Amino acid sequence: MNTITLTARGQFTFNKSLMAHLSVHGGEKILVKKQPDGSIKIEAAKKSRDWHSLIGILGEPKVHMTDDEIKTFLENAHAEAGAKGLSE
Repeated sequence: MNTITLTARGQFTFNKSLMAHLSVHGGEKILVKKQPDGSIKIEAAKKSRDWHSLIGILGEPKVHMTDDEIKTFLENAHAEAGAKGLSE
C-alpha cells in the first residue's frame, strides 16, 4: 500500500512506483472515477489513436490495395489460420 500526502493546495504527487504501475509518465492524463461507495478508482487514461496519427506512426503504406483485395487477403489469412489450428 502507498500513502500519498495531500498538500495545502489540494494537490498530490504520485511516486515513481505508482506511475510505473499505471504505465504513465509526467504530463500524461490519469482518470479518477468516483465510485458509489465513496471510494475512487484511479487509472491511466487510454490514449486514443485516429487514422491520421496511425499513418504518422507507421508512415505511408508501401503497398496499395483495393478494399476487395484487402477483404480477399484477410479471408485467405483467416482460412489458413483456421486450417493450421485444426492440424495442430
